[in-house]
Amino acid sequence: MTFMERDNLQLIKAGSTSVINALGETIFSFSLSLKLLKVTGSALGYGTSLFIGPIVGLALAPILGKVIDKYSHKKLALLAESPLIASLLLYLVAYSLGTNILYTAIVLVCAMNIFGRLFSITYLSSTPQIVSKKSIQRLNSIQTTGVSMASIVAAPLAGFLFGIVPFAWIILVEIAAECFTLLITWLTHFDSATPKKTTVKKAEKVDLVGVLKQQPQLVVLTVIAMVLNLADISLQIGIPFVLIHTLKYSAAVSGNVQGVLSFGVFVGGIIITIVQIKDVFKFEKVTYWLSVVNLLALGFSIKFLPQATLVIFVVIEFISGFVGAISDPPVFTYVQEVIPAKALGRVNTLMYTMVQILNPIGVLIYSSAFAVVDYQTLYLVNGLIAAVLVALLFTQFKRASKN
Repeated sequence: MTFMERDNLQLIKAGSTSVINALGETIFSFSLSLKLLKVTGSALGYGTSLFIGPIVGLALAPILGKVIDKYSHKKLALLAESPLIASLLLYLVAYSLGTNILYTAIVLVCAMNIFGRLFSITYLSSTPQIVSKKSIQRLNSIQTTGVSMASIVAAPLAGFLFGIVPFAWIILVEIAAECFTLLITWLTHFDSATPKKTTVKKAEKVDLVGVLKQQPQLVVLTVIAMVLNLADISLQIGIPFVLIHTLKYSAAVSGNVQGVLSFGVFVGGIIITIVQIKDVFKFEKVTYWLSVVNLLALGFSIKFLPQATLVIFVVIEFISGFVGAISDPPVFTYVQEVIPAKALGRVNTLMYTMVQILNPIGVLIYSSAFAVVDYQTLYLVNGLIAAVLVALLFTQFKRASKN
């Protein structure tokens, strides 16, 4: 097998892993959220996973990166998938026995975030060991596009299935998807460059700090991503809540609207796969401002054209998905190329945690706000606050670029 053929085979395996995993996970997560929304009647119930995930991530952050940098990536990925499957099997049993769905869902979401986060960050940190350097951006783009393709199908399919099949069947779909992920990961080759077990010394901790000091622009961009991610919680929480509870649309309609976001990711993913980015930081600055403009457009349009709310949601979801798709792969590629392999796991863990750390606050704020404030005013204020904060943070970005 030639070097190029090997790279292409690795791309197929890694892409398949991402697609199948995303398909099962999206169907299950969306269905679970709808189930909790139906049971609790609250946007907070719908946003349970958004609330719990970052808390679990923050608790794990001090050790997760060290573990990834210390042990074999392939073994860690396989080790993460196995208890994840076991957790789903236990949840299926608990659900079948009629145990309180909210409490068991919280336990399951915690377990899925622990093991799912370990798998995701390990796999992300393994990109240089799975494909050659020239194929890194291709793999990142293929994974982004593949996940979006799966989500295009998964979101409306979940809304459809939720209304016609028992919830236990949807749990079985997720179990099957995770089993497939485990199998393909086992069949995927990881280069021997993957770190072997070593002792984490104090010098390595200092090395991580030194690496981050050498990348001040990356740190500032990560903080800006935190703010934008917080603002985007209003879309993840608000759109299904407004459509189902306020405007009285069906779960299938809500799923279709959210599926448009994945279509935007799909289109953006195709474009970023064939485009070469010369200056990552300038490109990211443009995409982040596009995200701000999107939030402002949502706020003003929905305030003055409330009768077109459904159409506005569709357009905003598409733009949000498109911008996210063209924004993420260049950053992943940059990090994987410039960060030393021995610190890659810790840097990825830190960035992954920072971007999501404000999510629990966002879930609490928006869940409460949508219950007492009209959604038109809420989205307008959300866009204005995001614009001001991002503008202030970009002044720090300019200072970092000069240093």
